Amino acid sequence: MASSIKIEAGGVAIEFTGSEEFIEKRLPTLITEIGQRISQMSLPSRAGGEQSSDGSEAIIGLGELIKSHSIDTQIGRFLAAAAWLQYQQNDNLTSTEVANALKKAKQTEVKNPSDCVNQNLRKGFIEKNDDKTFFVTPAGMQELGFG
Repeated sequence: MASSIKIEAGGVAIEFTGSEEFIEKRLPTLITEIGQRISQMSLPSRAGGEQSSDGSEAIIGLGELIKSHSIDTQIGRFLAAAAWLQYQQNDNLTSTEVANALKKAKQTEVKNPSDCVNQNLRKGFIEKNDDKTFFVTPAGMQELGFG
């Protein structure tokens, strides 16, 4: 009888299917693999390891991130903003939140956030959670040079 286990965390999903004995033996590998994938998705921190007020390493600001990676297309800026927000909060992003983050960071306005979602979705850079929320995939993080 085949068993299956799926673990989702930080926008990464790993699934194994096999006998219970196989799953039991592969579980440590599964957990390690998902941890590695999540760590590959981290955003760059400020130069010199600058510390934030809570003692953790401060990530760079959204405007600084876009500028440092020379992101000049609406779709790319949208993806970068989504990755930046995802790193700071969660995997349940909306196009409105991403557009507002760009505006707050004084970045060029995204004319059609829904189209940016759809284009990044087609490229596999984001994945929808449901009809309204999405998250940046490991491929999206790699596209931005974060993994």
